[in-house]
Amino acid sequence: MKIVIPTYKRPDGIVDVLENGWIPKSFYKNVYLCIRNTQEEIQRYQHYHGEVQIVLLDMAEDSGIPEKRDAICRVFDGEKIWMMDDDIKIVSCHVNDEKDYVIKGKELEEQSFYELINYANGLMDEMPFGVIGTGTFVKGKDIFPLGLNRWGAFSSFINLEILKYTDLAYTKVKYYEDIAAFCAVIEKGYNNFYITKWQLLIGKEKEGGNASARKASVMQQAAYDLHKLYPKHIRLVDMKDKTHDRKINLKVQPSGVPKHLKDLENNSVQLTEFMI
Repeated sequence: MKIVIPTYKRPDGIVDVLENGWIPKSFYKNVYLCIRNTQEEIQRYQHYHGEVQIVLLDMAEDSGIPEKRDAICRVFDGEKIWMMDDDIKIVSCHVNDEKDYVIKGKELEEQSFYELINYANGLMDEMPFGVIGTGTFVKGKDIFPLGLNRWGAFSSFINLEILKYTDLAYTKVKYYEDIAAFCAVIEKGYNNFYITKWQLLIGKEKEGGNASARKASVMQQAAYDLHKLYPKHIRLVDMKDKTHDRKINLKVQPSGVPKHLKDLENNSVQLTEFMI
């Protein structure tokens, strides 16, 4: 499996996902930093040459992250990849049996990282698309509601030995492109997986990347577009994210998947429209 990281215009070319220490240096030979093929971006990220692999993508000037994810899937055709945002962090977690809440680790140990890699690699043989969730919230003993991040922070495991870039829907919506891909794979008749033993921590928004373009009005329109594409899987809601003072306009609920998942310690759940 290869870790692929799209990044763009980060201040001083600093890629948090490489700086916060959870990806072991011993795995860097399998880490690919994907940047636009411009002199500005090449110079910005040149300090990572020799540490990780640099992939240059020929992109239209007016293209964005959906087009970049699509381009990455073309480049890595025939490979298993773990595509992730450049500012996330992965930690392990477990349930406190006495109080029924999730305890997240502060740092991901190298052994746990390789356990995750091997575990996801095995799942991808049967289910070619999967994610690590941004939150697992206990609602009573051994019951956990499913939640995908509504503003786009994501990490996706994609088996491009089975799927083609044309099977994914990265360019069908302006934003929420990862959720669009998640739904597109289910529509193709495949099962997805949702890993619960590890959790994705969202990075702090900063200059560069996609944050500046992700305005409330833009995201609202993207939610409507996504709902129109996948009405079975996307439910529009009217909520407010008090932390960031913005509206939340969609909820992902794949058809047939129960609202609550069980057994966090089983590491993952299979998502299929045939589950009841």
